[in-house]
Amino acid sequence: RLILADALLDAPALPALADKPLTWKASRVVAMMAPWNWNRFTVDLAGTHDLDFPAERGPASVQASATRLMTETELHGDGRPETVQVDAVGLRVQDRNATAEPVWAAGSASLFARRLFPKGDSADKPTFELKVRLHDVRLPPGDLALGRDLARFSGEAKIVGPLSDPTSTDALAKWRDAGGVVEFIVSESRYGPLAMTANGTAALDAALQPMAAMTANVQGLFPAIDALRSKELIRSRIDMVQLVSEF
Repeated sequence: RLILADALLDAPALPALADKPLTWKASRVVAMMAPWNWNRFTVDLAGTHDLDFPAERGPASVQASATRLMTETELHGDGRPETVQVDAVGLRVQDRNATAEPVWAAGSASLFARRLFPKGDSADKPTFELKVRLHDVRLPPGDLALGRDLARFSGEAKIVGPLSDPTSTDALAKWRDAGGVVEFIVSESRYGPLAMTANGTAALDAALQPMAAMTANVQGLFPAIDALRSKELIRSRIDMVQLVSEF
């Protein structure tokens, strides 16, 4: 067990940020690993974190805090993570130079990611899965038509076919040409007047732009349409009803 109190990371020129500076301060970090299993470790990040980093509008300074923030990682034989689990409770992110109103908050959040290793030809089999669950989320400030409160969201996605590097254009094109798709399920979503469940697939077109086909069950659609129309994000309720019926 490794315990760091008042941890500080000061990187004056970080290559991942185009040689720009980054500073991170944490009230406490606890890393744990069993001596009989070097491939599995946990990191407890509960507490406060101050982060200074470059942004489009200049240097940004934020503070994040959580009553619980635990990560658990299991490594594969190739030395890269096979599974990653992140659990958070009482998460708040706010601008240290602004008001006390949080930029983003969540009552609870969990994320689980796993690399899959199907036997034989993996062209038509899942190779990666991601599961996300969110409760009582406060979205960043803005003129949002449906408000800032996301009550609940639960969903999962699976990448079908081997995708070596999702940040590489060549790898994405190769994955697309081999028939790669993303299968997704939204088992629960409640945002403003909308309640939705959905499932479908997504893929990339010739220009590497996303396209999707899905089936959805929606409640509260017309109040949501009215809210979008009031913000002039859609033309009219009649046009939207026609579009929904055609879809």
